[in-house]
Amino acid sequence: MTKPVLAFVMAFSLCTAMPARAEDQSIVLQAGEKLTRGLVNLTTGWLEVPKQIHHVGQEEGWLTGALRGPFDGIGMFAARTVAGAYEI
Repeated sequence: MTKPVLAFVMAFSLCTAMPARAEDQSIVLQAGEKLTRGLVNLTTGWLEVPKQIHHVGQEEGWLTGALRGPFDGIGMFAARTVAGAYEI
């Protein structure tokens, strides 16, 4: 009794299974999203400086945020700008 049920379940799962795909988007949409993300990162990377000052200030105190935050922000600014240029 269990063999026919097992055979039915296996056949049913093979008939209803979808092929594995990484993404359903076309390559044009993927390229457009990457271009948009690159442009955003390239043009707004400078906003990382005040963002990191605020973030470090909330996490570790405002004195540490004022002293270390700009350095973290400059590092993130460089990383986002380079990543944006690469994606473009």
